[in-house]
Amino acid sequence: MLAIGGSGKDGYLDEIEERILRSLAAKPSSSISEIARELTVNRSTASKYLHVLRAKKRV
Repeated sequence: MLAIGGSGKDGYLDEIEERILRSLAAKPSSSISEIARELTVNRSTASKYLHVLRAKKRV
């Protein structure tokens, strides 16, 4: 699974968000399944984080 540096849940959330953003920057047409596979998280988790990023207007 995803290896995260830092402490606490907030660091984990921030790291996943940043990795999703980097993945989309590298390949904007990525599907949620491709992003999940790249991040080694399940599709449901990646989808939830992507919705959060959209709500924050970061993607």
